[in-house]
Amino acid sequence: MADNSLVNWNFPLNNGGSKDGFNNPGMYHFKTSKWDSLARETIQNSTDAKSLNNDGPVRVEFKMHTLPASEFPRRDEFERILEQCKAACLNNTKALRFFEKSLQTIAGAEIKMLKISDYGTKGVDGSTIEDGDWDSLVKSTGVSNKPSGDGGSYGIGKHAPFACSDLQCVFYGTLSEKENVTAFQGVSMLVSHRNEQGELTRGTGWYHNSQENLPLRLSDLPTLYNRNEPGTDLYIAGFSYEPDWSEEVINSVLENFFLAIADNRLVVKVEDTLIDTISLPDLLEKHLKGDAKYYAYHYYKALSSPTIIKNDLLNMGQVRLHLLEGKEFPKRVAMVRKTGMKIFDKGSFQVPIKFAGIFVAEGGRLNEILRGMEPPDHRNWVPDLYEVDPKLAKKVKDAIFKWINENVNKLLSLESSEALDVDLMNQFLPDEDEEKASDAAGGPDGEKTDPLPVTVKDIVRKPSDPVSYAMQEVATASEWPDGEDRPDEGGPKPGDKPGSERPDGEGHPDEGEPKPDDKPGSERPDGQDRPDEGEPKPGDKPGSERPDSEDRPDEGEPKPDYKPGSRPGNAPNPGQAPADNTAGSRSQKASQRKPVKLKESRAFCTNPDTASYQVSVIPDKDGVVMLKIGIVGEDEADAAEIQSAVMKGSGAKVPVRADGILGPIAMKAGEKSLLQIELKDKYRYALEVSIHEA
Repeated sequence: MADNSLVNWNFPLNNGGSKDGFNNPGMYHFKTSKWDSLARETIQNSTDAKSLNNDGPVRVEFKMHTLPASEFPRRDEFERILEQCKAACLNNTKALRFFEKSLQTIAGAEIKMLKISDYGTKGVDGSTIEDGDWDSLVKSTGVSNKPSGDGGSYGIGKHAPFACSDLQCVFYGTLSEKENVTAFQGVSMLVSHRNEQGELTRGTGWYHNSQENLPLRLSDLPTLYNRNEPGTDLYIAGFSYEPDWSEEVINSVLENFFLAIADNRLVVKVEDTLIDTISLPDLLEKHLKGDAKYYAYHYYKALSSPTIIKNDLLNMGQVRLHLLEGKEFPKRVAMVRKTGMKIFDKGSFQVPIKFAGIFVAEGGRLNEILRGMEPPDHRNWVPDLYEVDPKLAKKVKDAIFKWINENVNKLLSLESSEALDVDLMNQFLPDEDEEKASDAAGGPDGEKTDPLPVTVKDIVRKPSDPVSYAMQEVATASEWPDGEDRPDEGGPKPGDKPGSERPDGEGHPDEGEPKPDDKPGSERPDGQDRPDEGEPKPGDKPGSERPDSEDRPDEGEPKPDYKPGSRPGNAPNPGQAPADNTAGSRSQKASQRKPVKLKESRAFCTNPDTASYQVSVIPDKDGVVMLKIGIVGEDEADAAEIQSAVMKGSGAKVPVRADGILGPIAMKAGEKSLLQIELKDKYRYALEVSIHEA
């Protein structure tokens, strides 16, 4: 039995160290999505702690309790500490507001407490010694003692529960399976303040035996904190109650842990809702079906598809993949490690079908590398975060994505005669010339072997090389760069913010959306349509240079050495390639090249077997131009590796550069120029076209 006079709240003295302010970076990392983070972090910790003696699933329970305020451990002392913290934050409005609310909470008649308990786990060892696992849980920041293949690796996931407390206070209890020892300790993350003796303290304090700095034993505590089987309990004191908290937690459990639950490795109970293999299908339909924020309802259906297994990816262990085609599916793949928690949703698939998929990395070495690539919130794989060997990490990620893409492409069987169901088909139909090219290739319109073109609005991508690119126009037979079918090219998607990254992390920003402070006529990475290049702007004088764009005369004015009705310089007739400039000449003129506005641009595959594509462009003025052909990729367009290019009709060969640039080519305003190109890589791609003056 502990001496109650020694059990109290203890905030150690600062002793000349740095002060702890109100904005705890670990805690505030989880503030923006606190319910989702709470579910992900606590359940991940529980599944990582599964007992070796447990042949069944890990069980995690979320249950809210309402306690008399008098039962809060050493309530009077904690209230006094809150007053001292408030006095230390008089010049911080945000902190002052928090401590005023926390004082109201602790002074109330009742206090809400959320209890999160796990079962079938091994509990936490080392509560009787320093620097054990218990110390890592309650006294350490940025410390993780988990094995290399487990979920967390930064040791900051423990901050997620504090973000759900109006007191920023959490209590921990455990029964260790190995040691058969119980432990109980409270932690509060506040601010540095001056105690009753006027001494400056640290911002984090503990409720424990203050003489020995050791946790209490459960036998000394009220019944609520008792535990009769191995495992760990977490109590969020001053729980930040919201009416829909349990709904949000249930949604997070379903979205992030559907695979672990389906595999009977995890059972979760949130208040009275039990989520297990039996209830999972109905709960997915009830909570997530029809909500565009969630994909797990579709992913679960993909589990019914045959499993694709690769036994040894890069000699690092087994991976598996489930893929199921369906017009209602989101064209996403859930990326999962062996823990069973979804890391992120992979999108940006350039195929004209919809599907849902699940990728699971099961190999030990593979999991170790992927775990090392995850940021603290475990929602992405970032190769540079794997400090051991970032290049190897990138190779691993690229190999995974390539293998997934190859299997997705197999859904597009060239021998299949099944008609492709495309919504709003009139948005995708080719013009007369394109239909002829398609017929010549032997593939009827609408078949998976011959995807249809899309005419879209102007798009600008910030150039990455010295060439001044024009307003790029994407013409794709499959989908937009962000992985979504988008018949309405200029329209935003629900939940998208102008210019923002898509929530899956894999796609591009909406390329038709304006961004704040963008000026018409300037190079705009968001792809917003520009006004007519010949229109004056407010404040412009007739004939003057435009203030928004260097060296850009009004488009309607004649340019030096260019007379109406004549060819610029030594340009050939349209359709014939003039002599190529030297590399030095190209470099000198690169900065002087001006964009050319396209009235129309299309690119579509005419023969997948030979990687043949037809490109058609209609410029808005006469001139000699260069075309750049890009392949729409995961993050940005890569230069296409072009084998050859000829002008349709005349058969004149077009010079090809290694960076995907064709030309120079003479074109006339309003007239369509057709090119037939062949790529070196025999894959079906979505292409985009940019154009500038030669």
